[in-house]
Amino acid sequence: MFDIRGSVTGASATYYRLVSNNISVLASVSVARVEGGYLNATGKIVYATDSFIVFYDIPRGNTFLIGQDFTNPAVSAIPVRITYRVSEDDGFRKFFIRIPDGDAGNMLSMARAACNSIKTLEKACYLTGIIDVWYKSNSSVASSLINSLAVKDIQGIFDIETVGNEITLKIRSASLDGVVMFLSDLNKMLAQQGIEVRGIYAVETSEIIIERGVGSNDAISVIRNLGLEVVGVQERC
Repeated sequence: MFDIRGSVTGASATYYRLVSNNISVLASVSVARVEGGYLNATGKIVYATDSFIVFYDIPRGNTFLIGQDFTNPAVSAIPVRITYRVSEDDGFRKFFIRIPDGDAGNMLSMARAACNSIKTLEKACYLTGIIDVWYKSNSSVASSLINSLAVKDIQGIFDIETVGNEITLKIRSASLDGVVMFLSDLNKMLAQQGIEVRGIYAVETSEIIIERGVGSNDAISVIRNLGLEVVGVQERC
């Protein structure tokens, strides 16, 4: 058992040291929440940097972004205490799937199909990649409105750039449901402002599925039958 207090950097380093040695890690966290109060949760770390941790709360089925402080509006919690419990294998695995570039709607459909195809006890699905939204050239939209939507909808690490008539969303281990919700809300917001969307494209997209309760070979077979490529499996995460 590893007990780390109030340090995303230390927690991330410990996590990667454990999983690189093929040790399965279940984390218990006590965090201060942005809306006030505290939260205790048990789950899996989906992705970690020296500044952020994407955490999947297993009992509640929620995802939240842990950071060092609340200066980044996407951060929903800061750590008070993180406790790692290690085991030989807790049954959780990560599947890394490559999704072809193209229309974002098709990409999300393929990601959803891959996620839904695996019948398992526990499951959470995340996306990494770049989504470009192109709209009519003589239109303009406030970047603050777009960021507000992203903070509300997306659970994970993201960055938004607005240049000319293009909105670029860069996501890292962001909840699939949250990305779908964001694009839906963005379309509604643009339509309300009379802004015509010309296209939404996704590039360099991959999906991470964290699951428990099904064999790796079975899951890989199902995903490949959808025409998607499994580029990696982390047996213990």
